Amino acid sequence: QQGRIARESVFLTSKLHPLHFGYNETIAQFQRSLKELNTTYLDLFLLHYPNCTPNLCGDATPKGTWKDTWRALEYLHGQGRIRSLGVSNFSPQQTMELLNFAEVCPVVLQAYSDPMSNNVELQDLCAREGIQFVAYSSFGIQWILRGAKTNPVLESPLIRRIAQKNNCSAGGAVIAWAHAQGQVVI
Repeated sequence: QQGRIARESVFLTSKLHPLHFGYNETIAQFQRSLKELNTTYLDLFLLHYPNCTPNLCGDATPKGTWKDTWRALEYLHGQGRIRSLGVSNFSPQQTMELLNFAEVCPVVLQAYSDPMSNNVELQDLCAREGIQFVAYSSFGIQWILRGAKTNPVLESPLIRRIAQKNNCSAGGAVIAWAHAQGQVVI
């Protein structure tokens, strides 16, 4: 036990894959997460995607919808087993649908954002609704994953000039940009 970090000193987050949507399936998957993380509660639990698509779930069909799942998460939140709820990869329309449906509103919305593709509508919605926007792939890796030959973010002449002027790397300039937008970056 010596050298162990107190649980209260660690912020644990987990996500639920849409294949596991459905009230009972969500409870079971949450229990599995707790067991794997060797804890009795999570600080943040996210819906990873709003729905199954062929590239996410293949031919499999979840046992329920994100709405069924959200109700299960609200139940777990009410029990104190999840401190905060959030979503990932929800569109502005899906986020509004969630806000109109939820009894416990999300505190985090995680989405792709970089200086070339910055999700302004979603960020504005989050700001209006008091939801923290959390950006992923801020360095532009999504462009490469979608077939770009070079990374238009880190290779951007403008970003490189800004970085040089501020005596930092292109990545440092991107992180500063994201923070100036009010984003948390992962």
